[in-house]
Amino acid sequence: MSENSFKVKAKKPAPASSAKNRSQSSAKAPAQNRSSSSSSQKLEKARVKKPSSSSRLPEKKLPDVRDLSLMTRDERIRAVLDRPEKKIPKTEKKSAPASSRYEGMKKSIEKSKEKEKEKKDSPVVSSVKPDTSVLLMHLAAGLFILVIILTAVLVISRRGNNSSEATGVQPVLQEAEKVNQGDVTVLSGMSASQVASLLAPYTDSAAFLDYLASASLSGSLQVGTYHVSSEMSTEQIASLLTTPVSACAPVVIYPGYTVENIDSMLANRSFASRGEFIKACRQVMEESGLDFIEGWLMAGTYESSSALDLARQMLNATLDELRSHSAELASSDLSARQVIIIASMVNRETQDASQMPVIAAVMLNRLATGMPLGIDATTRYELNDWVGKIPQSVYERDTPYNTRRKPGLPPSGIGSISPQAVDAVLNPAVTGALYYLHDDEGKLYTGYTYEEHLNTYESVH
Repeated sequence: MSENSFKVKAKKPAPASSAKNRSQSSAKAPAQNRSSSSSSQKLEKARVKKPSSSSRLPEKKLPDVRDLSLMTRDERIRAVLDRPEKKIPKTEKKSAPASSRYEGMKKSIEKSKEKEKEKKDSPVVSSVKPDTSVLLMHLAAGLFILVIILTAVLVISRRGNNSSEATGVQPVLQEAEKVNQGDVTVLSGMSASQVASLLAPYTDSAAFLDYLASASLSGSLQVGTYHVSSEMSTEQIASLLTTPVSACAPVVIYPGYTVENIDSMLANRSFASRGEFIKACRQVMEESGLDFIEGWLMAGTYESSSALDLARQMLNATLDELRSHSAELASSDLSARQVIIIASMVNRETQDASQMPVIAAVMLNRLATGMPLGIDATTRYELNDWVGKIPQSVYERDTPYNTRRKPGLPPSGIGSISPQAVDAVLNPAVTGALYYLHDDEGKLYTGYTYEEHLNTYESVH
């Protein structure tokens, strides 16, 4: 392609003289014969010198179309490459008038108030997800409180078990445990003070010495082994230890004494050999056609010449007592056998005759409702341990005399009965109570519910 095809005609025609001269000079000198000096001169002319800082000349601009028409191909390319890029002017955002902005803010505030009012008026289901960490903390706290409550309930129930299971028949220091019994051996040469020290677990030693001195019995203590208990008075213990065997003094049998207790006492006083009274009781049981003898022996004072005679007298005293209550027996739902068993338990629960009708009523109420009696004395009778602490595992065994687990009456009585106990069973107090307990001073409290019983127990201990 020739160089002339890039040329553009000028808008205004050049003067004739100059155009003619240019055509002539170009005709005379071909493009390939141009010297290097003519090229450099043209380039020098095409260059635009940068004006000095002192002169206020306009900024450098590309040559317009007319100038490009006078340039050669190389000059036009070079001129185009040296052209600076045009910068796109930044458009500034026109800020809205202050009044219009405030109006928009007022509208948005009014819309938000309307939305809040709609939320209050209509129930809204929250879409906000709950904080799981807070829920877990609340759950853990609830479980902790539940564990504390369960622990407190177990502690209270254990206390109730140690005192008298569900019935509250006795406090922690049970009435049966207060009946401290044991054998005391008086040796030859012992002084009254030494004997009094042996009796310290069962009676007041000082009171015992004062009684011996006032009755002039300090030198009358008899050698031997004696069965004593804390239920015996100072005068009774003194009489037991100072009465000669040869005198054949009356034999005192205390309420609650078992057949084995009586046998031991008779042997200690040399009234009979050991085991003789037990053998006599078996004989009396067979003669009378009884299925048990324990409980059928009435407590009291007897004058007897032998163990067999004593056993018969005690049984006859019981039969006489039942005959005196024939009217009550006829109208009662209880048999004579049941009366004997309940009366023996009443005598083990208290020695206070005024409390016996209430305790008998609670026992009868529990029997009527099918509740276990929960009397610890029956378990102690089975173990033949009236003093030691019974472990909880023993009360969990299913045995005939464990009235905590086994409903109904035990298979026999658990000790000698008194006339007052028999009368209490046949004439119980009028009450619907199902629970009772004693405080440390022996005062009796009753309750209709287990919760009431526990509250009473906590208040008196």
